Amino acid sequence: MLSEYRAADVELNRVYRQILAERRADTAFVRKFRLSQRAWLVYRDAEIAALYPASDSGAYGSVYAVCRAHALTGLTRERVAILRRWTSPVPEGDVCAGSLRRAG
Repeated sequence: MLSEYRAADVELNRVYRQILAERRADTAFVRKFRLSQRAWLVYRDAEIAALYPASDSGAYGSVYAVCRAHALTGLTRERVAILRRWTSPVPEGDVCAGSLRRAG
């Protein structure tokens, strides 16, 4: 399970860097996009802490590391899916696309 989390984290960082590289000229976007990613990291860590609030990880038994990695993998894959919105064009006529890439 830990290897799945590592793979998801590598993918997250790849997509994140891709978006930053593609949009580097848009400084306002880059600044706010980085803020969004930092906020997501805080959310991710808080979500894991809420899921496993005991200060002693032994409270969750010998499978704790596996379960924690599984939860991290799920959260990370969700974030990758969100980030990928910036890598593909939105359909023409989507008036709510904001900073997402336009088709054409």
